[in-house]
Amino acid sequence: MRLVKRLIAMGLAVGLASVAACKSDVRVFGTPPGGGAQTSTVLNNPTDTAIDKVDLLFVIDNSRSMADKQEVLQSAVPDLLKRLVNPSCVDGKGVASAEQPAGPSLPCPTTGTRREFPPLTDMHIGVLTSSIGGHGATGVCEPEPSVPGSEMANDKAHLIDRADPDDLSKKVPTWDGKGFLVWDPSDAAPTHTPQGETVADTLIDKLESIVSGSGERGCGYEAQLEAWYRFLIEPAPYESLEVQGAKAVAVGTDQLLLQQRADFLRPDSLLLIVMLTDENDCSIMDVGINPTTDEPNHGLGHFAADFYTKLPAARPECAVDPNDPCCASCGQQPQPSGCPDVSAVCSQPLLPFQDTSNQRCFDQKRRFGIDFLWPIERYLTGLTNTQVPDRDGNVMLNPIFADLDPTDAPANTRDPSKVLFVGIVGVPWQDIARKNGSGEADLIHGLDSDGRKVGGFQSSSELVKDGTWDLILGDPECYVTDPNCRPTDPHMIETDEKRAGTGAFNGGEHTIAEHDDLQYACRFELPTAKDCSGAAICDCPKDGSATDNPLCDPNDSTKQTHAKAYPGIRHLQVIRGIGEQGVVASICPAQQEELAGADYGYRPAMLAIIERIKSASAGQCLPEAIQGVVNGQAPCFILEGRRVSEGQVCTCDSAGRQHVTVEHASAVKPISDDPFYEHLNCFCEIKQTIGKDLAACSEEPSEPVVNSDGAAVDGWCYIDATTVPPLGDPELVEDCPDTMRRRIRFVGGGVPAAGATTVLVCGS
Repeated sequence: MRLVKRLIAMGLAVGLASVAACKSDVRVFGTPPGGGAQTSTVLNNPTDTAIDKVDLLFVIDNSRSMADKQEVLQSAVPDLLKRLVNPSCVDGKGVASAEQPAGPSLPCPTTGTRREFPPLTDMHIGVLTSSIGGHGATGVCEPEPSVPGSEMANDKAHLIDRADPDDLSKKVPTWDGKGFLVWDPSDAAPTHTPQGETVADTLIDKLESIVSGSGERGCGYEAQLEAWYRFLIEPAPYESLEVQGAKAVAVGTDQLLLQQRADFLRPDSLLLIVMLTDENDCSIMDVGINPTTDEPNHGLGHFAADFYTKLPAARPECAVDPNDPCCASCGQQPQPSGCPDVSAVCSQPLLPFQDTSNQRCFDQKRRFGIDFLWPIERYLTGLTNTQVPDRDGNVMLNPIFADLDPTDAPANTRDPSKVLFVGIVGVPWQDIARKNGSGEADLIHGLDSDGRKVGGFQSSSELVKDGTWDLILGDPECYVTDPNCRPTDPHMIETDEKRAGTGAFNGGEHTIAEHDDLQYACRFELPTAKDCSGAAICDCPKDGSATDNPLCDPNDSTKQTHAKAYPGIRHLQVIRGIGEQGVVASICPAQQEELAGADYGYRPAMLAIIERIKSASAGQCLPEAIQGVVNGQAPCFILEGRRVSEGQVCTCDSAGRQHVTVEHASAVKPISDDPFYEHLNCFCEIKQTIGKDLAACSEEPSEPVVNSDGAAVDGWCYIDATTVPPLGDPELVEDCPDTMRRRIRFVGGGVPAAGATTVLVCGS
């Protein structure tokens, strides 16, 4: 039910196209006056038509086998940064022109073209790793003084600044030593940020160095999801875990993490999380249930030593249905009430091949009778809700939707539409690429939903429309009980058994005799083969023994010719759950030979990010037309919500405003009751223009707007250049994407107050 409510709040369950593609958000606030259907579009900061700051957080898996993927990401960093600060010039259909400006302050050189979005001049850029320690276990994922580099097993969800995983003393200089990089060409202090018209090489070099510095000697229990959750969201991240009796106890509060969060995260930026990983998530709960004592609030704790060495078997019901009430660990005492006596079965310990440490996070409930991982709901709530639980279960304000520094200048808090989550994960690129006219996956000429040859990966709406989620994810809740729930692409089925119907994307199935590995989702060719006879971290035999592993040279098994990735099931669940705010990309690049190709390395992933930034930068461009417009009048009203201080009077006396009318008053309460807008305590109604004022508002591009009598015009009007004939002057929406050339125009005294939230309510 909570998920349904959140989907409704995000505009994804109301039969409408989500407006989160622009700086708006569709919400349902109840039944309008007089009944009938109603939609409400939240127009945040409507006078600010562009994203002015971005907080970009990379979350990088640093477990073994990740070095080759980190190298590919390094080569993609210049593409992303240069495009963000010096966006391409495009024509009215979004096609890039042949000539491009050398710097962000220069105009588009080709007549009839414009920037795809305004150049970004304010960015924070940070890097986390997937290693957050052993969750209370002793001797697991802990620094060992005798092992160089073992500190990387627990980066504590802190921002990293190391430049060399083989020499941790080498650091990358960060902004004021705060752990992250800053792009701000207006800053006069050269130690803060590079200067110049284009992204300075030093900024690119620094980010590439930190990506490389993440290394591949991190904890093997990769907590890719929990790492960013702890850094961005967890209200009281612990300093350490201590095992006290039968419980893992969170001790202290990580003040360094909280300070880094406060420095890095602005309340009104676009938050862009980019996660790179070749393996499924293993975000282990630090609090939970001890299956040996059935004690709550335990986590792994004392049981953690067993988690990393040997686990009890699961009751037999788990093999049939992990959701069965009788499914539990054989080590749990007491056993579930009303269930058959299975003591004979439970007396048999798991055999070594049934419980290898490398598969400890795979299919846990079925195999062990208990799920040690945080539920996906935790991450969906964190990305979309204003309130989250702290480690003690208290409901707290979500930091990503709060002003972490109330002493600074007043700032708007972040709307959910300004949180983007990108997963470069284990999924064949062929599954998620747009298709060309022949129905083939084509990262260069694939068609988008408007039939344009733009290539790249499918957008969120295209993944739904084309049925791609069934192909790559299905429904994980019923994988065991119903084979039809599994992904229709067998490459995306997690198993250590050989699967039928694979080979096209992963080179074929391989023998996993010891049950200590999983089959691959995809693979890609390494630019240079790795000699495993001398490599410390390698996937092929060091001794040249026979293997059918498709990563290895069939003529010389010591040569690793390909890199691998496993199905990223939990990551995909999060991306699907957040709808338009999610981006799926493949960690297996299509090719690494043609450097200039649009399908080179992770360039398609970077282009997918740019597409999403472009949509988010479209200001108040509306993806859906307002229905029922008559003679330019929209059947809508606009409420302006503000926060006034205690003792300050709520006034609506300025030009273009009025107090909320009686017939519209019932719309105020459900809006102010919404968690994202409950801070608003003063509502006015901005007047829709009529007659000569309407004609001037919709036709006159010059400011200030005056009507044919020479009088100032105050209020709002609706402009839609997609109709025939257009409603209003198309020049007023020429900065909108071709398929979204609609907006609400505010003029004169009707321009919303700074910091106000403006809600367009349409219905009958």
